[in-house]
Amino acid sequence: MRPDRERHKGPDILKCICAFLIVCIHAPFPGEAGRYFLSLTRVAVPIFFMITGFYYDDVKRRGREKAQIAKVLRLFVSANLLYFGWGLLASAADEGPGAFLAKNFGLRKLLRFALFNEALFSSHLWYLGALLYVLVIRAVLDRLFPHSSGKILYALTPLLLAGDLVLGKYSLVILGREFPYILVRNFLFVGIPYFSIGCFLYEKRDSYQVRREWNLLLIGLFAATTLLERYLLESAGLSTRREHYISTTFLAVMIFILFMDSEWEQPWTGLPARIGREYSTFIYIVHPILIKVIGKAVGLSGSAAVTGAYELVRPAVIYAASVLLAAVSHGIRKSIYKRRFR
Repeated sequence: MRPDRERHKGPDILKCICAFLIVCIHAPFPGEAGRYFLSLTRVAVPIFFMITGFYYDDVKRRGREKAQIAKVLRLFVSANLLYFGWGLLASAADEGPGAFLAKNFGLRKLLRFALFNEALFSSHLWYLGALLYVLVIRAVLDRLFPHSSGKILYALTPLLLAGDLVLGKYSLVILGREFPYILVRNFLFVGIPYFSIGCFLYEKRDSYQVRREWNLLLIGLFAATTLLERYLLESAGLSTRREHYISTTFLAVMIFILFMDSEWEQPWTGLPARIGREYSTFIYIVHPILIKVIGKAVGLSGSAAVTGAYELVRPAVIYAASVLLAAVSHGIRKSIYKRRFR
């Protein structure tokens, strides 16, 4: 559980799994079972923030904070440019480029982008903006309060998690009204607390030991309570759009801990570890485009049987296509790099 420059397979395998869960969020399995499974997939983004936080001490020790921020900024800019181009292309057959530009560059949209990480061109890109804000905030706090920056964020974490619930999933229960989900799906109520949980778990890594049997039992328990929360809120007519429950945090933490031990250092884990290490970010960025492209291709078949079969396996198809495209892209970039520095 001691991060260093040597890669450990557990976190990379977890990233591989979470990349699939994120695909499931945007291309869910059909039916009532698919809707309930969607509630469990919401641990994916918190876990990604936790992984970044867990390894942040290693980043600091190597003096790589600015390099990490620069890397996320490059991803943020390139991903938004990709979806700007994709949006212009898609709008050509719909409302037209002018309407697309007006919709995405209005003053209100720009303010929501700056304050709440609401992405301009594709909603899922909010995560990159939130991650960038979190890393900048932590770097500033490290500079201003070098001995207590982590403790400041630790103190804020339970308040921010509670705020997410009060303004999010439990807003109808507690306040009697629903709020726009972007108020809580951002760097403040998601990014900072889960990044800080990851930092805390690294700091206390020698203080907790959870037997795998108990860990799996707790994962099952919190998965069940997550589904129960959804059922109770929907039955009472108090469910909101925000899919983040009390149990989500506990479930994410227990899943994270499960993948932090050395038992994942097995030969058979090489492929999922590689997917998580090298492809997970690419999968996260491009999969919405593949959802549209493959969905359009399936629709053109005109066969109800083909469409029905595709709906049953859509997340797996999109994930597999994303992995394949990521592997091709990675291979091309590697080849170009070798030629450039030969």
